[in-house]
Amino acid sequence: MCIWFCAQEWTFRVDLSRGPFAWTFRVDLSRGPFAWTFRAGAAEVADALAHRLSLVATLPLFDDTRPFRYLHYMDLLQATPYLLDEERAPRVLEAAHKLDDEVRLLRQNGALDAVTLARLRTEWGYKQIHESAGIEGNELSLSETEIAIQRGITISGKPPEHSREVQNLFNAVQYAEHLAQGNTPITEWEIRELQSLIVGRDVVGAGAYRAIEVEITNSPHKPPHPIVVPEQMAQFAAWLAAAAHLPVPLQCAVAHAWFVYIHPFTDGNGRTARALSNLLLIRGGYPIVVVRRKDRQRYYEALRASDNSDITPFLELIVDRCQDSLRQIDRIRQATVGISLAVLKVKETDLRRFELWAAGIRLFATTFASLLKDLEAALGCSVVIQDYDMPSVEDYQALEQGSADGNTWLQRITVTRAGETRSLLLWIGFSSKSLMTMLNLGHPIPAIKMSQPNDSPPPAWIEVDAGFVSSAREFAYHEGKFTRMDQQRTGLNAHAFDNVQVLCAQFVRELIEGWFARPVSG
Repeated sequence: MCIWFCAQEWTFRVDLSRGPFAWTFRVDLSRGPFAWTFRAGAAEVADALAHRLSLVATLPLFDDTRPFRYLHYMDLLQATPYLLDEERAPRVLEAAHKLDDEVRLLRQNGALDAVTLARLRTEWGYKQIHESAGIEGNELSLSETEIAIQRGITISGKPPEHSREVQNLFNAVQYAEHLAQGNTPITEWEIRELQSLIVGRDVVGAGAYRAIEVEITNSPHKPPHPIVVPEQMAQFAAWLAAAAHLPVPLQCAVAHAWFVYIHPFTDGNGRTARALSNLLLIRGGYPIVVVRRKDRQRYYEALRASDNSDITPFLELIVDRCQDSLRQIDRIRQATVGISLAVLKVKETDLRRFELWAAGIRLFATTFASLLKDLEAALGCSVVIQDYDMPSVEDYQALEQGSADGNTWLQRITVTRAGETRSLLLWIGFSSKSLMTMLNLGHPIPAIKMSQPNDSPPPAWIEVDAGFVSSAREFAYHEGKFTRMDQQRTGLNAHAFDNVQVLCAQFVRELIEGWFARPVSG
């Protein structure tokens, strides 16, 4: 629990948490660059708090206009021993919520296809085991991990227990995936079963809470006395059963850190915590996370921060690894079925808007090409038209954000008459500020631009200028209407067209008459 009291420039904060930790009382009193922080056990609180408050006895800490308030994100962590850092919490929770939106989008668009799932199982199945075991010193390579599991053999030249470790972990992962299909709360018995599979059922004490005190290598944290482990695990399991309201990454981070803090078994606690975390993620519809060997230092630092009640670094790590997993899903899905997360991110209304725009642009291109081809016989000329792929949804999004990354060639026209050749390139870019102003738009939209051959390349093409045979500078299709932007002596003017045939016929006439000084009738 975290309560803030505010008065003018002074901030008075009380953090009170209870869980696997003893009651902890923390007081932060700050103003500007000055700050006092006190953290102590309950027995020391009274005198120290009285001393701190005596420093500001005359300050109006409570006033009627600014009553005390809870930080809303701290409410999420009630009944846990953890707090979120008030400066970093908004950013990491925003990332977690964005992650949740992306996961929900994947689920709403149906289950992953069989090909994608098969590739994911191949890439992730052994990798998570390899990395989880490696964090704690397992020396097997990824390929050796696969061989040890697939063939059930001991890898020569490596400690025999390392082969058994990955084989046991494989069995535990299979069990966790089975549990993930259920919808009943995870019980202490299931956690103990998970641990027994990880260390091996034949190991003395497998699945039983420890009866001895333990130490964690390279960690200042001393796990609770074994006599309180059953009570603390019961409290942990009760919280876990009621934690569905938490954002899944936060639920995963708290469960992992809390379990490791209790350290209920003599062996296999870290591997069990990582398997439990992935179980929670899968149940929440998330992809698993793989905490990599190269993350070892960051992983342990985040756990040390959680030992002091700050879950923020661990949540950041979970969110980062979840994002890695989503990118991998996106890569595989796009490679197998051609559907990317960028496409899914476009809401149905936005997708429809893109489709309507693309249909308008295709209509312009086909009408323009058809009118030009119709002139071949009448004018005795040759018309060559090269069509290019339409912009993608990703290109459309980029152009609406004013990014040239979405620029796409649309059509290249070459007209030859009496030995004279003229060329024009139509391409899609983002609209000019002038067009935005005339259409009363707050952001760019995709527009058809024009370029002509460059007499002094490179580049091969340059955007048309004042010497171009037509005054047209760009065309746009917006809300069912075409707009032509012209550069004239009096300045820029925009003209709306309901009929694309009329728009294209006018443009074709200007091109042919300007290029070949030949009137075009009709």
